[in-house]
Amino acid sequence: MPLRISMFVIVLACAALPTAAQPSHRAEVGVLYERFEAGAQTPFDDFGMDGFGGVLTVYLLRWFAFKAEVGGSWGRPAGVLASLYSYHFGIQLAWRERWPLIPWLHLLGGRSRIKFDVDTPEAFSVHDNTDSWVLGGGVDVPFHRHWVFRLAELSYVRTAFNDQTQNNWRIKSGFLFRW
Repeated sequence: MPLRISMFVIVLACAALPTAAQPSHRAEVGVLYERFEAGAQTPFDDFGMDGFGGVLTVYLLRWFAFKAEVGGSWGRPAGVLASLYSYHFGIQLAWRERWPLIPWLHLLGGRSRIKFDVDTPEAFSVHDNTDSWVLGGGVDVPFHRHWVFRLAELSYVRTAFNDQTQNNWRIKSGFLFRW
């Protein structure tokens, strides 16, 4: 009899786990400003670009989510218009307790495209596409039931344009709506 009661309690506890693990919100979407610092191995030395990106995060557990992001950055190294576009998908791990700050980490994979437009009498463009991955983290500050301010997101972005490896850094900040 005690074994049956123990088994019943264990089954009941396991059935309650998904309910207990449900977060207060299931998803968030946002628009973020980004600063992209391109590493060497490009036609130019290190240079920076500014842009914007969008993010969608869907939580499956209180701490585990799938994440999708797109972004675009633009800059003018040495008078050449450079643009970088990327999309990445992956996972995010978050510590979503009732703290004033929410720290999180992400690992994403996807594609990146870089383009250089040279404005000379013989104007031309050079572009390349490559696989890329992102490893980073950040801190969110909830300030309303449905709104979060992404205080900082710092990510290492690995690309391989022109069959050479680039070690890049990206920082983002902005607002997210969650539901």
